[in-house]
Amino acid sequence: MIPSKGRAGKTKTDKLLCKAGLHYCFVVEPQEQALYADAGHQIMVLPENDQGITYSRHWILRQMRKMKYERFWMLDDDIECFGEAEDGKTTQTDARVLLKAYTQLQSYGPASMYSLELRQFAWSSKEVQRDKIAMQCVMFDLQHCQNIDYDLRLKIREDYDISFQAIFKDKGTLKSGKYYYGIADMKSQAGGMSGWYNAETEMHETWKLCRKWPKLVEPLQKDGRIDVKINWSKIK
Repeated sequence: MIPSKGRAGKTKTDKLLCKAGLHYCFVVEPQEQALYADAGHQIMVLPENDQGITYSRHWILRQMRKMKYERFWMLDDDIECFGEAEDGKTTQTDARVLLKAYTQLQSYGPASMYSLELRQFAWSSKEVQRDKIAMQCVMFDLQHCQNIDYDLRLKIREDYDISFQAIFKDKGTLKSGKYYYGIADMKSQAGGMSGWYNAETEMHETWKLCRKWPKLVEPLQKDGRIDVKINWSKIK
Protein backbone atom coordinates (compact mmCIF):
# COMPACT_ATOMS: atom_id res chain seq x y z
CA MET A 1 0.00 0.00 0.00
CA ILE A 2 1.44 3.35 -1.08
CA PRO A 3 -0.23 6.57 0.11
CA SER A 4 0.52 9.30 -2.41
CA LYS A 5 -0.40 12.90 -3.17
CA GLY A 6 0.58 15.28 -5.97
CA ARG A 7 2.96 12.87 -7.69
CA ALA A 8 0.93 11.03 -10.31
CA GLY A 9 3.36 9.66 -12.88
CA LYS A 10 6.36 10.83 -10.82
CA THR A 11 6.47 8.25 -8.03
CA LYS A 12 9.44 5.96 -7.48
CA THR A 13 8.48 3.13 -5.16
CA ASP A 14 6.03 1.54 -7.59
CA LYS A 15 8.68 1.23 -10.29
CA LEU A 16 10.94 -0.74 -7.95
CA LEU A 17 8.09 -3.01 -6.88
CA CYS A 18 6.99 -3.60 -10.47
CA LYS A 19 10.53 -4.47 -11.53
CA ALA A 20 10.72 -7.02 -8.72
CA GLY A 21 7.36 -8.54 -9.62
CA LEU A 22 5.62 -7.36 -6.46
CA HIS A 23 2.05 -6.11 -6.41
CA TYR A 24 1.15 -2.68 -5.05
CA CYS A 25 -1.75 -0.27 -4.79
CA PHE A 26 -1.72 3.52 -4.49
CA VAL A 27 -4.06 5.22 -2.02
CA VAL A 28 -5.01 8.65 -3.32
CA GLU A 29 -7.40 11.52 -2.75
CA PRO A 30 -10.68 11.81 -4.71
CA GLN A 31 -9.43 14.98 -6.42
CA GLU A 32 -6.46 13.06 -7.86
CA GLN A 33 -8.18 9.79 -8.70
CA ALA A 34 -8.22 10.44 -12.45
CA LEU A 35 -4.59 11.59 -12.53
CA TYR A 36 -3.31 8.39 -10.91
CA ALA A 37 -5.67 6.19 -12.92
CA ASP A 38 -4.52 7.83 -16.16
CA ALA A 39 -0.93 7.06 -15.16
CA GLY A 40 -1.88 3.39 -15.18
CA HIS A 41 -1.80 2.76 -11.44
CA GLN A 42 -3.98 0.44 -9.41
CA ILE A 43 -5.62 2.70 -6.85
CA MET A 44 -7.84 2.92 -3.82
CA VAL A 45 -9.54 6.24 -3.13
CA LEU A 46 -9.74 7.98 0.22
CA PRO A 47 -13.11 9.36 1.36
CA GLU A 48 -11.85 12.97 1.64
CA ASN A 49 -9.30 15.39 0.18
CA ASP A 50 -6.49 17.29 1.91
CA GLN A 51 -6.62 15.56 5.29
CA GLY A 52 -2.91 14.79 5.55
CA ILE A 53 -0.73 11.71 5.85
CA THR A 54 -2.00 10.54 9.25
CA TYR A 55 -5.53 10.42 7.87
CA SER A 56 -4.31 8.39 4.87
CA ARG A 57 -2.37 5.90 6.98
CA HIS A 58 -5.27 5.59 9.44
CA TRP A 59 -7.67 4.81 6.59
CA ILE A 60 -5.31 2.26 5.03
CA LEU A 61 -4.86 0.40 8.32
CA ARG A 62 -8.61 0.32 8.90
CA GLN A 63 -9.27 -0.94 5.35
CA MET A 64 -6.72 -3.71 5.63
CA ARG A 65 -8.39 -4.86 8.83
CA LYS A 66 -11.83 -4.82 7.20
CA MET A 67 -10.50 -6.80 4.24
CA LYS A 68 -9.07 -9.43 6.63
CA TYR A 69 -5.47 -9.11 5.49
CA GLU A 70 -3.02 -10.92 7.77
CA ARG A 71 -0.17 -8.53 6.99
CA PHE A 72 0.79 -5.82 4.51
CA TRP A 73 3.54 -3.32 3.72
CA MET A 74 2.90 0.42 3.82
CA LEU A 75 5.55 2.26 1.80
CA ASP A 76 6.24 5.91 1.08
CA ASP A 77 5.96 6.76 -2.62
CA ASP A 78 9.50 8.15 -3.00
CA ILE A 79 11.70 5.16 -2.15
CA GLU A 80 14.66 5.25 -4.55
CA CYS A 81 16.37 1.93 -3.90
CA PHE A 82 16.54 -1.24 -1.84
CA GLY A 83 19.62 -3.17 -0.84
CA GLU A 84 21.53 -5.43 1.53
CA ALA A 85 24.28 -4.72 4.05
CA GLU A 86 27.01 -7.13 5.07
CA ASP A 87 30.38 -6.70 6.80
CA GLY A 88 30.08 -2.91 6.80
CA LYS A 89 29.33 -2.69 3.07
CA THR A 90 26.06 -1.99 1.28
CA THR A 91 24.95 -3.44 -2.05
CA GLN A 92 21.97 -2.15 -3.97
CA THR A 93 19.64 -4.99 -5.01
CA ASP A 94 15.88 -4.87 -5.54
CA ALA A 95 12.53 -4.68 -3.77
CA ARG A 96 12.50 -8.40 -3.02
CA VAL A 97 14.46 -7.48 0.11
CA LEU A 98 11.01 -6.76 1.58
CA LEU A 99 10.31 -10.49 1.47
CA LYS A 100 13.79 -11.38 2.70
CA ALA A 101 13.52 -8.96 5.62
CA TYR A 102 10.22 -10.44 6.78
CA THR A 103 11.66 -13.95 6.59
CA GLN A 104 14.68 -12.80 8.59
CA LEU A 105 12.70 -10.95 11.25
CA GLN A 106 10.03 -13.61 11.76
CA SER A 107 12.45 -15.70 13.77
CA TYR A 108 12.81 -12.82 16.24
CA GLY A 109 9.07 -12.17 16.48
CA PRO A 110 6.31 -11.79 17.03
CA ALA A 111 6.05 -8.05 16.44
CA SER A 112 3.34 -5.59 15.48
CA MET A 113 5.47 -3.77 12.92
CA TYR A 114 8.51 -4.75 10.86
CA SER A 115 10.79 -2.30 9.05
CA LEU A 116 14.02 -1.88 7.12
CA GLU A 117 16.99 0.32 7.97
CA LEU A 118 17.68 3.58 6.16
CA ARG A 119 20.44 3.35 3.56
CA GLN A 120 22.75 5.84 5.32
CA PHE A 121 22.74 3.79 8.54
CA ALA A 122 22.73 0.25 7.17
CA TRP A 123 26.50 -0.17 6.90
CA SER A 124 26.91 0.15 10.68
CA SER A 125 23.54 -1.10 11.92
CA LYS A 126 22.95 -4.22 13.98
CA GLU A 127 21.46 -7.06 11.98
CA VAL A 128 18.23 -6.90 13.99
CA GLN A 129 16.97 -4.23 16.38
CA ARG A 130 13.90 -4.44 18.57
CA ASP A 131 11.60 -1.57 19.52
CA LYS A 132 12.99 1.15 17.29
CA ILE A 133 10.94 3.66 15.28
CA ALA A 134 9.36 2.08 12.20
CA MET A 135 8.79 4.59 9.40
CA GLN A 136 8.43 5.00 5.63
CA CYS A 137 8.89 1.30 4.86
CA VAL A 138 6.81 -0.72 7.32
CA MET A 139 5.03 -4.07 7.40
CA PHE A 140 2.06 -4.51 9.75
CA ASP A 141 1.29 -7.95 11.18
CA LEU A 142 -2.39 -7.38 11.85
CA GLN A 143 -2.85 -10.21 14.33
CA HIS A 144 -0.50 -8.24 16.59
CA CYS A 145 -1.88 -4.76 15.85
CA GLN A 146 -5.10 -5.01 17.83
CA ASN A 147 -4.16 -2.29 20.30
CA ILE A 148 -2.70 0.31 17.94
CA ASP A 149 -4.09 2.87 15.51
CA TYR A 150 -3.01 6.13 13.94
CA ASP A 151 -3.92 9.14 16.08
CA LEU A 152 -5.77 11.64 13.90
CA ARG A 153 -4.89 14.45 16.28
CA LEU A 154 -1.31 14.32 14.97
CA LYS A 155 -0.85 15.78 11.50
CA ILE A 156 2.79 14.67 11.39
CA ARG A 157 5.02 12.62 13.76
CA GLU A 158 2.50 9.80 13.29
CA ASP A 159 5.27 7.28 12.68
CA TYR A 160 6.77 7.95 16.12
CA ASP A 161 3.40 7.71 17.79
CA ILE A 162 2.29 4.42 16.27
CA SER A 163 5.72 2.91 16.93
CA PHE A 164 5.40 3.89 20.60
CA GLN A 165 1.92 2.38 20.65
CA ALA A 166 3.28 -0.90 19.26
CA ILE A 167 6.12 -0.91 21.79
CA PHE A 168 4.07 -0.11 24.89
CA LYS A 169 0.63 -1.50 24.03
CA ASP A 170 1.24 -4.46 21.72
CA LYS A 171 4.07 -6.67 20.39
CA GLY A 172 6.60 -3.95 19.57
CA THR A 173 8.68 -3.39 16.45
CA LEU A 174 11.51 -5.21 14.70
CA LYS A 175 13.95 -3.52 12.33
CA SER A 176 16.31 -5.27 9.95
CA GLY A 177 19.78 -3.80 9.66
CA LYS A 178 20.70 -6.34 7.01
CA TYR A 179 18.18 -4.96 4.51
CA TYR A 180 17.72 -1.28 3.74
CA TYR A 181 15.89 1.30 1.66
CA GLY A 182 16.90 4.68 0.34
CA ILE A 183 14.44 7.54 0.16
CA ALA A 184 14.46 10.91 -1.59
CA ASP A 185 14.86 14.14 0.37
CA MET A 186 11.30 15.29 0.96
CA LYS A 187 12.18 18.93 0.34
CA SER A 188 13.75 18.11 -3.03
CA GLN A 189 10.41 17.28 -4.65
CA ALA A 190 6.90 18.64 -4.82
CA GLY A 191 3.84 16.78 -3.56
CA GLY A 192 3.63 14.32 -0.72
CA MET A 193 4.13 15.90 2.69
CA SER A 194 6.30 18.78 1.47
CA GLY A 195 3.51 21.28 2.12
CA TRP A 196 3.10 20.18 5.72
CA TYR A 197 6.71 20.43 6.86
CA ASN A 198 7.45 23.98 7.96
CA ALA A 199 8.86 25.36 11.20
CA GLU A 200 5.49 26.23 12.71
CA THR A 201 3.87 22.87 11.95
CA GLU A 202 6.91 20.88 13.05
CA MET A 203 7.06 22.71 16.37
CA HIS A 204 3.32 22.45 17.01
CA GLU A 205 3.03 18.75 16.14
CA THR A 206 6.23 17.83 17.96
CA TRP A 207 4.91 19.38 21.15
CA LYS A 208 1.65 17.46 20.75
CA LEU A 209 3.68 14.26 20.54
CA CYS A 210 5.67 15.28 23.63
CA ARG A 211 2.51 15.92 25.62
CA LYS A 212 1.15 12.53 24.62
CA TRP A 213 4.39 10.72 25.54
CA PRO A 214 5.86 12.76 28.45
CA LYS A 215 9.40 11.89 29.57
CA LEU A 216 9.77 9.71 26.49
CA VAL A 217 10.26 12.40 23.84
CA GLU A 218 11.26 16.06 23.69
CA PRO A 219 11.86 18.59 20.89
CA LEU A 220 15.33 18.64 19.36
CA GLN A 221 16.79 21.43 17.27
CA LYS A 222 18.64 19.71 14.42
CA ASP A 223 20.04 21.13 11.19
CA GLY A 224 17.88 24.21 11.42
CA ARG A 225 14.61 22.37 12.07
CA ILE A 226 12.70 20.78 14.92
CA ASP A 227 13.15 17.04 15.29
CA VAL A 228 12.28 14.50 17.99
CA LYS A 229 14.67 13.34 20.73
CA ILE A 230 13.81 9.97 22.26
CA ASN A 231 14.74 8.95 25.78
CA TRP A 232 15.68 5.37 24.93
CA SER A 233 16.21 4.49 28.59
CA LYS A 234 12.41 4.48 28.93
CA ILE A 235 12.17 1.70 26.33
CA LYS A 236 13.34 -1.64 27.70
